[in-house]
Amino acid sequence: MSDTERILEKAIKYLPFDLPNGVYAVTKETGNFVECNRRARKILGLPQGGPIDSWSIIHNYQYPNQHEIILEKLELIEADRGWLEKEVLPIKVGEEEKYVQVACRGIEDSETGDIIGYLGTIDDITEEERYRQLFEGLPAGVYRLDKNDNIVMVNSALLEMLGYESEEELIGTPIRDLYVNQNDESRFKQVIVDKGSVVNHTLELLKKDGESIFVSANSYKIKGLMSEYTGREGTLTDITYEERFRRNLDDVPVGFYVVSEINGVDTIMHCNRQLEEMFEFGPDETAIGFPVGDLHWSEDDTKKLKDALVQKYTESGHPPLLGYHLYIRTRKGRRRLFEVNSRLIHDIDGQVIGRTGVVIDITEEAERREKLKELEDLTGDIGHVLHNYTSTLLAVKLNNDVVKKALQPDPFDLKEALEPQNAIRELQNPIRLLTNSLKEIIEVGSEPERHSALPEEKWVQLSHLLSLFEIDKDIEEDHVYLSTVRETVVCILNICCDIGSGKLPKTSIKELRRTSNELLRICSLVSLHKSHDQILHMDNQVRSLREHITLGYRKEEPHQSFSVSHLITRAFDNQEEYALNQKVTIKRRYDDPDPVLKVAERDVIRALSDLLENAIKYSWNRERGVDPWVMIRIKQDLDKQLIFIEFENFGVPIHAEEIKKDLVFKVGYRGRFSGDRERIGTGLGLTSARRIARRHGGDVSISSRPGSPTGQLDDYDQPFITTATMKLPLIS
Repeated sequence: MSDTERILEKAIKYLPFDLPNGVYAVTKETGNFVECNRRARKILGLPQGGPIDSWSIIHNYQYPNQHEIILEKLELIEADRGWLEKEVLPIKVGEEEKYVQVACRGIEDSETGDIIGYLGTIDDITEEERYRQLFEGLPAGVYRLDKNDNIVMVNSALLEMLGYESEEELIGTPIRDLYVNQNDESRFKQVIVDKGSVVNHTLELLKKDGESIFVSANSYKIKGLMSEYTGREGTLTDITYEERFRRNLDDVPVGFYVVSEINGVDTIMHCNRQLEEMFEFGPDETAIGFPVGDLHWSEDDTKKLKDALVQKYTESGHPPLLGYHLYIRTRKGRRRLFEVNSRLIHDIDGQVIGRTGVVIDITEEAERREKLKELEDLTGDIGHVLHNYTSTLLAVKLNNDVVKKALQPDPFDLKEALEPQNAIRELQNPIRLLTNSLKEIIEVGSEPERHSALPEEKWVQLSHLLSLFEIDKDIEEDHVYLSTVRETVVCILNICCDIGSGKLPKTSIKELRRTSNELLRICSLVSLHKSHDQILHMDNQVRSLREHITLGYRKEEPHQSFSVSHLITRAFDNQEEYALNQKVTIKRRYDDPDPVLKVAERDVIRALSDLLENAIKYSWNRERGVDPWVMIRIKQDLDKQLIFIEFENFGVPIHAEEIKKDLVFKVGYRGRFSGDRERIGTGLGLTSARRIARRHGGDVSISSRPGSPTGQLDDYDQPFITTATMKLPLIS
């Protein structure tokens, strides 16, 4: 009896033709089919009738070595007489690619006990496998919840977004445990239950390390047979950078906008809430999609603005239009005077497609308007600052600085980041003066005079507002404290407007208004300084992001010879303002002589700037009363003709596992401790720096160790010394 006959004899009892699964038997060495049922023949594209012993399963394999790989796996389990189960294979059937799931086992020779063939089952899982690949390959996080809102499915993108290493860490977790505010989860679920789906809803979630992130959620309800709620599924997209930027812009006391031409009509495409309030849009209205010409006082005003923009663009350097005065019509029909700072947006062909800018309401500030005009003249041409940006980030920074100068005297350092304790300390004297003025108003006059000046409920309200200033403040919640002070002052000023003329001493009312306005001025300066600090952080991130994105697309500049000291000095110039803001001192230690490199200047300076920025950003004070510092060292290996540029800082640690697995160099990855003290970033600095170094024949490496010689390696609550080293080849 031949091997084929013996295989068929052994396998025939497993080969009924009415099974929904494909069943087949093949020889061991050549993989030739001995028999298949109808289902297997259909899956493999074999004839439905007649002999098939001339067909080999090897012909269906997608890759040449698949047969050998399967045989090796089968040999490993032959000793146990077991099955090779749930093996997913890519195969080809003619020109079509399929995915199948097979299970197989060896067929023994009855006399010798040797394996002479294999019996197996085969199922077509092409659709399921392609769905799985799509699910895992999506750049957005995908999830599914059961009826109890426990996580039952997540993809790798969501694991990475939330800082988890495996799906086992999240499966079974109640989704509400991932929310910063669990009440948000209840409200979000109720909307899904009521409406069936939610699109682009912003949520604040917690990562594994406790850092909060903002996501854009798209979700829909999974319905049971009676349309009842049985769970939900959807996608999450990380919008932390955009949301924090948006919230920051909403706090800036100017209106910013982007206008594009849609079907021949200038239309507002983006703006902050401040702009909508300035134009008196209602709380449920939005300016987005609104024709901007309808907000101008006249068509002639619109034409003059456009002419001024075009005229400004024709000047050398294409500067923006600054300080332009425009009369506008609010949604309530009121006429206001706005100061417009704007520049044109062009497409790649040089055609005007819109404009972007910021506006300030100067209707009631004629005197200050003149002062602002003088200050703006001092700023000069900011075209070199805005350069290729089409966003409004730097325009907001410019106007932020202008408004700060207009509100002088400024008690805060203009170069250093504003510390919470300093902000609250500067508020105390204005609060004391306002409190005294308010007490004087409350206590002045007889009872009839008081009642004629204000209703009793207003006096009660003033007493309550006075008590708010006497509540102990929490330094850790300075933003809450500042908001409370600002709102309290506004309420006091509003009540002052209701005091009847001649009912109370004018000097007392005048003093109350003066002290209120002074406190409001200091509050505004605090907000402006905090916005300035955040914009400075963001400016570095946007620059880094832009350089990273364009690195592979812009024309490569020629490599030229530059000294290392020159490159480092240029990188330091890029980060000097940021270092001063963070109160970080830069120290440099060079070898002599100064080594020379042949590099693309712009790219290497950008890489060094990114490494220096990280060192500044994550630095802590080493000694009380002494500013933190970053050490830049240059070392040479003349034998290997290499230069090593080190950036050492003392502060935020990097987990050993993140260095070992090279996670810190992964695009968009931010270390588990990088959110320390609300530090922001794109996760691109190290990636871009390594990319540039390798293009120059070098590399970038990272080390992080405890700052104290006796510190434990796994104690990440202590400061670490982190060193980023760029290695580049020397010129022989």
